[in-house]
Amino acid sequence: EIYDARKEIPGWDTAEFDDSKWALAKLLDLKYYTFASSLIPPITTTKTLLAVKITEPLPNVFVFDFGQIISGLTQLTVRGPIGTKVTIEHGELLHSDGTLFNQFGPTVPQTDVYYLKGGVTEVWHPRFTWHGFRYAQVTGFPGTPNVSSLVAMLLANNVVTSSYVNFTEVTGILNGIQRMIYFSQISNLKSIPIDCPQRERHGWLGDAQISMEEAIYNFDMAAFYTNYVQNIKDTQSYGLNNGSLPDIVPYFAELWPGDPAWTVAYPLMTWWMYQYFNDDRILASHYDNIKLYVDNLYSQSSDGILKTSYHGDWMNYYCTSNSMCKSSLVSTFYYLLSVRTLISMANTTQRQDDVLKYSQLAKVIEVSFNRVFYDANNHVYGNGTQTDFILPLWLNIVPSEDKEIVLQLFFDLLEKDGYHITTGIVGTKYLFELLENLGEADIAFQMLTRNTMPSFGYMLSVGGTTLWETWTGYQNNAVASWNHIMLGSVGKFFYSSLLGIKSPGDFAGYKNFTVRPQLPKDAVKTGLFSAASATFHTSYGDIKSSWSFETINFKANFSIPANTRALVSIARLGFLHVTILETGKIVWQDTTFKPGVEGILDGYLDGDDIVFEVESGEYTCLLYTSPSPRDS
Repeated sequence: EIYDARKEIPGWDTAEFDDSKWALAKLLDLKYYTFASSLIPPITTTKTLLAVKITEPLPNVFVFDFGQIISGLTQLTVRGPIGTKVTIEHGELLHSDGTLFNQFGPTVPQTDVYYLKGGVTEVWHPRFTWHGFRYAQVTGFPGTPNVSSLVAMLLANNVVTSSYVNFTEVTGILNGIQRMIYFSQISNLKSIPIDCPQRERHGWLGDAQISMEEAIYNFDMAAFYTNYVQNIKDTQSYGLNNGSLPDIVPYFAELWPGDPAWTVAYPLMTWWMYQYFNDDRILASHYDNIKLYVDNLYSQSSDGILKTSYHGDWMNYYCTSNSMCKSSLVSTFYYLLSVRTLISMANTTQRQDDVLKYSQLAKVIEVSFNRVFYDANNHVYGNGTQTDFILPLWLNIVPSEDKEIVLQLFFDLLEKDGYHITTGIVGTKYLFELLENLGEADIAFQMLTRNTMPSFGYMLSVGGTTLWETWTGYQNNAVASWNHIMLGSVGKFFYSSLLGIKSPGDFAGYKNFTVRPQLPKDAVKTGLFSAASATFHTSYGDIKSSWSFETINFKANFSIPANTRALVSIARLGFLHVTILETGKIVWQDTTFKPGVEGILDGYLDGDDIVFEVESGEYTCLLYTSPSPRDS
């Protein structure tokens, strides 16, 4: 944005100003438009950052380092002669000489220019643009700037809540990942979920659906996503009129019909809105359109297989070119998931004819998936990548007689890969969901705390403060975006697995829920991972879960909001003889529930976990290995 303060007209924004020479506004023909009130929170300044460092790599060239990549703008405070030109360039990276590096080149400028009116202290920021940046390079500043001369303002829809998650573990990587997720997500909320704030700024559906559940755990997203699924519906209605969708909503010159891994956003995001917020109105509003969408996928398929694929497991570590990510296995996975999601919607809304019809279709796709993609002789799916194993295992469609060996081959592959994450955006989401479903928290912990490429820890080790577009930081031999949310789906795992907060499949909206932390037992017992805590903001109030382990004693705290019930679990960590006390009273002894504590209705063993059914309230539970430090 270029702003010349010399051309400001004094008093133009007052009632007394004479605007008789201004042109009148033109009226639109409203018959082509439908007006509706805005559903989403406004875009505001959610954080203000001061520079952590100011350098002068060249004479009169000042570089402000705000210590964190964000999206937003910078506000200039300056005093100098009239006509002084101050140029502010923004970027995520620096050259080796300390000057600003715009990895996208001159076609993606992130430059603001301000001409001083002079004689007073002037405060200005752009009003018609935003940037993605950590650094701002200032030239033409009159004098020497200080940290107050230029401040960074993070702009996003006002969805900030009390939700947070925190870990105590020796590497510090988990907290680093959470920080990258937080800033990547909030940086890319600009009334629609965008892919990146500095280059495309588009509503790519793949990025949106992959990151949605993580975003719900970290922010107040109910109104935001209600609006966005309506955007998707509107795009479908004004499109090709066959139920199909493009890759980008609002539509912007991309493939239509789009990649199924992207367009699946419509059924998945609508269903997650119901699951997380118990909003059955959204099912009623979108069911028919989602059914049209699924029918369109059927029209594109052949004998249960969907070959349409443009992006596939996008940014898979082994994709050396964009075309190599294409995968009919991924597309057919999402075809089946779309059908299953429609069946869930039909069950919920009591459309039994559709339940029967689409259940039969789902069975056809399951059989075809194994027929086409499964090598029964070698027990390998597709090309044998991590993602190729993950997707059928997550769908639970591996032939029952082969499941054990397929699962073992998958674990062998993870070990062979050194427990590095080689999946793209699709595989990464379902990798951690699969490990959670299998109860393999130790493997997940190993993969999350790697610090060599490819890994989240590697991003942190070289100074990443937000998630990258790729595992390497490069794409097609060029530096990629350093602020993309699409690999951030793991944020859901932090809340749902490591802290155990989630709503079971047969309930919606957290009226009933579970708090069942899955502990990486090896890491906990060896002191690598000693504590975790989280707050998750729901429509009923804040759900809180925390745990800590020291030597052989385990402490868990739970907060259950009013008018809800929960099943809370405490891991025995392999100890056979344990005693659990809640505020000093024994509620569990060895294998037996001890009633009598207000709010704790029942208790039972489930594998290595002790499960309590509790009403709303605050609970502090201490687990000791026998003998207990006190008698009762």
